[in-house]
Amino acid sequence: MEHNPEHTHSAKENVLAKIREKRLTMRPKILFGLEAVLAGFVALVILAVSVAIVNYILFAMRVNGHEALLGFGPRGLHTFLFVFPWPLLVIDGVLIFFLEVLLRRFKFGYRSPMLYLLFALLVIAIGTGTALDRGTSMNDALLHQAEHGGLPPPFGELYEHVRAPAPHERGIYRGTITAIGTTTLTLAHDDLDKDSDETGYTVMLPPGFDTGTLTVGERVYVAGEMHDTHIRAFGVHQFPHVPEIVPTVQP
Repeated sequence: MEHNPEHTHSAKENVLAKIREKRLTMRPKILFGLEAVLAGFVALVILAVSVAIVNYILFAMRVNGHEALLGFGPRGLHTFLFVFPWPLLVIDGVLIFFLEVLLRRFKFGYRSPMLYLLFALLVIAIGTGTALDRGTSMNDALLHQAEHGGLPPPFGELYEHVRAPAPHERGIYRGTITAIGTTTLTLAHDDLDKDSDETGYTVMLPPGFDTGTLTVGERVYVAGEMHDTHIRAFGVHQFPHVPEIVPTVQP
């Protein structure tokens, strides 16, 4: 590509003319550096909040059992779309978009197409959030602290109320197995509240379900249609056992 000295000279004159007319002001390097540092700090904060939101969404879906719906076929997927916390995902999407706009102030942001940068930020947020929830016991420890009043606000309230009541209107039920039959289960103690309004359910299991994997006393997640106190289930999922977290006692 040929270099045009006249074009370069003309551009330089235009910039100098704007400076003389006070339409363009020169910015000190230190001011630009401070703005870059501030923008970088804000970007890190936004990314951290985004990771925290993704982590909380994954934890909420896990602790409430809703992720099991993904293994219940088309009906399960349809129900999953209704129980997923879309508002939190929208907030996270807005943060990621704002972060992308902020990062484009840096040179590497200009060199990267918008979609590539957005995709990279999403991968970082989702990957880190998933690693925190599935690869560590951080969320379970925070939930334990919140349930014992040891987590300051607003985190205490967030984790204390992460277990939402089972949305029966969506055909979702949770309970503890009290009896196991050949093709049925009996459940009680819905949602671990053990209040006076406890309801017992008879669950008619999906065809071919192996009851040998179930034991009395364990909690299960059931998706199906309710008829009186009978649930015709199209999916049953055992809640994974979470080891009791014993707080360290200082001597």
